Amino acid sequence: MVEYLLQLLDDSMKGVENVAAAKAEIVDALKNVSLDLQYGARIAEILNESSIWAQYKDQRHDLFIPANNVHAITGAPSGIAGYLTDRMFTPPSTNFTPPPI
Repeated sequence: MVEYLLQLLDDSMKGVENVAAAKAEIVDALKNVSLDLQYGARIAEILNESSIWAQYKDQRHDLFIPANNVHAITGAPSGIAGYLTDRMFTPPSTNFTPPPI
């Protein structure tokens, strides 16, 4: 499977709409499987021996995500920049009166 994915990286991928994004996804997948506890060392060895991998191993995946897919990942603008937990929980009320003693 690793060899097949490396061949795809070297291919022109005719018929694929966004080749750069497809290759970025393959690079991301290969990086992730190389972290596997059982097979990762062998996969990393195969990758490091590949001249094709040498061309792609430092590629940043996020550079090739189309803008419309970014909204699917992050959601539409919420008006509050950078808060991932926006509306995930309700803060305690500020009108709290302690119970009588």
